[in-house]
Amino acid sequence: MVRQPLVMTDVLHILLLSIFPRTIGGRVFILVLLLCPTPPAWASDINAASCSRTDVASAVSSAVTGDRVMVPACTSTLWASAIVISGKDITVQGAGAGQTIIADRGFSLTNSASRITGFTFNLSSGNFLSTQGSIGFRFDHNTITQ
Repeated sequence: MVRQPLVMTDVLHILLLSIFPRTIGGRVFILVLLLCPTPPAWASDINAASCSRTDVASAVSSAVTGDRVMVPACTSTLWASAIVISGKDITVQGAGAGQTIIADRGFSLTNSASRITGFTFNLSSGNFLSTQGSIGFRFDHNTITQ
């Protein structure tokens, strides 16, 4: 006799039967779990049209938690004010440190665990990152120059 490998549904079945008794109530609960799966959540990549503050802010504004905003390469684009990310957890990703260069301002996170990555911030007088009520945010793979 050839044994068939266990598949995920077999493992789930064994696990559920070991947790819930083989009663009518236990079997109904298992049936409900199997027939009502949670739909998958899909994150999107949103491409900013350029690395201008207006285009990046527009892409950030349209993003929802889990999305990634992709910012193209550019040389020393001046931002007059920081881009605010509030109440959502997204990734804003430049083309790489030394490739996406932002001058004078950066991002302001409010109640956000967002990730800012892949930028060079060339600061003469501004702030590259400010936070308010934000826990768990990431600021990585960036370069800061003056």
